Amino acid sequence: MKNMKPSLKSICQPVTFLTLMLLATCWVLSYMSVLSVAMLPILGFYLLRYAGSVHWKAFLCLFLLNPLSVAFMSGVVSYAKGAPTLRGMGLYNLEGYNIDRKTRCFRSSGGCMVSGNEWVYIAPHNSALKIMSFIFGPPSKSYDGPYPTKEEAFALSEKGMSISPEDFKLGKVVMRNRSYQLGTFFPNAILYRGFLLSGFFEDNETELKITASIYRERCLILRFEESYYFPEEHPGSEKIDFAVCLDLETQTPFAYYAPPNRYLRGYPPFFYLPEE
Repeated sequence: MKNMKPSLKSICQPVTFLTLMLLATCWVLSYMSVLSVAMLPILGFYLLRYAGSVHWKAFLCLFLLNPLSVAFMSGVVSYAKGAPTLRGMGLYNLEGYNIDRKTRCFRSSGGCMVSGNEWVYIAPHNSALKIMSFIFGPPSKSYDGPYPTKEEAFALSEKGMSISPEDFKLGKVVMRNRSYQLGTFFPNAILYRGFLLSGFFEDNETELKITASIYRERCLILRFEESYYFPEEHPGSEKIDFAVCLDLETQTPFAYYAPPNRYLRGYPPFFYLPEE
């Protein structure tokens, strides 16, 4: 009678094989465009079936090693490293790269070519970042100070102090009795990477106005208004208008704002963290 009882090994063998087949199926489905959603009922059914049974090892294996859990853990690891990015798809506008206001995570885009299975690695990853940020606060390498809205930034800039373009080119912002040193990397990025025309044309062809204001002692708001006057053979003018919010502790920008219906290139010239 004793030999007729199934051993633990005999119980686990078929479960292990089935679990491996289920994991392989989920991973294959994760690359199959819209068919990737088929893994949800498969995972749900077998996780419920294994839960609370003697097949707890199979449950853990299926729960931890499926594509959704792996993507979730990638978000946790990314947060632990200090500079996590919320994933997305599509072509962002300028403000799309701003540090996220709620989680303070950075942002990245996979481009405009979609296949239908992006949710597999985007949704769990972003969910992990939101949960970690809610529990532990902003990531260690991100901006954790006051964050003005676009409306607040432009409203404050209307009353800001005028800054000399010559001082700005040298990375110096003087306000009342205080001077802020921004270095030359940020001014050069603004001037020579397609945002402002002052770096390419003579002074008589452009008119640049820079105003600065402080938001809650931590954020420096710089607003750039530039008019470019076309030559006589192409009469007319064009105006560039945008605002940048900088962290006074790191002297680096965390948000770019452009007025509604105003075209401005969609990629920031300078990020909060240096590009690797």
